[in-house]
Amino acid sequence: MLVDPDTGELTDDPAPYFTPLEGYSRIGKRRAPLVFENTKQYALNVFTEMLSSIIVPGAFVTPEQEETSSQARSPARSSFVLVIDPSHFGPIEDVKTRSDKYVCAVKSAKRRPGVDEIWMPGERGQRAMAKSDEVELEDHHWEGFAEHAARYGVDLALLSQEWST
Repeated sequence: MLVDPDTGELTDDPAPYFTPLEGYSRIGKRRAPLVFENTKQYALNVFTEMLSSIIVPGAFVTPEQEETSSQARSPARSSFVLVIDPSHFGPIEDVKTRSDKYVCAVKSAKRRPGVDEIWMPGERGQRAMAKSDEVELEDHHWEGFAEHAARYGVDLALLSQEWST
């Protein structure tokens, strides 16, 4: 849900409040604030903003998005990777079973008109890799990632070679 900044009315249609940023694919300026169903969702959103922008050097926080969008910055600069070993929280088979149940519930949810399938994050790329198809990735996303990896001494060419073998 969004709150119309002029009237205060709630809506589930983001179109009037979203302006795509040229060269940023799915990234855009948002005029209306999000409404979260509960405080846990709000806290998760704040935590995600903290991980993806506040503590990332060179990244920008949501309120700065409009002024920063004119600069040549990749959205990948406002990204983070969180790696967790779920086996530390209990038997891995339990985690896998619960994960499968969650994915099934999400994918079987009621779809909006015109939506053929609900995709999980990374699912399109995973399917493409399974069929040995190319995974589509926008240049500015890859360039931002490669720049970040190089900063920490990660040799992407070597990783690619190891992956291929």
